[in-house]
Amino acid sequence: MLDDLLPLKEKAQQACDIRVFIRKRARDIMADEGTRKELDSEKPHKTLQELIQHKIEDKGLTEEEAYLDVIKTACKTNEAVNKQLGLQK
Repeated sequence: MLDDLLPLKEKAQQACDIRVFIRKRARDIMADEGTRKELDSEKPHKTLQELIQHKIEDKGLTEEEAYLDVIKTACKTNEAVNKQLGLQK
């Protein structure tokens, strides 16, 4: 759970840290080591700064909107990866 008392950037960092923890844990329990290595190579964990830069440059968000989007999407699954792994149609 995110600490709502934190300033926006710190709250986004907390959300990013949770996101990376969940992704690492999910990859740790994957039965297929080859797929895990592929994900690690093709979809590495991004830092908060990398996420913010992507959201500003590629999505055209302001810095504040980018931080808010990190918080909003931190626990959202990646549909493309889910489909690739057969977890979603």
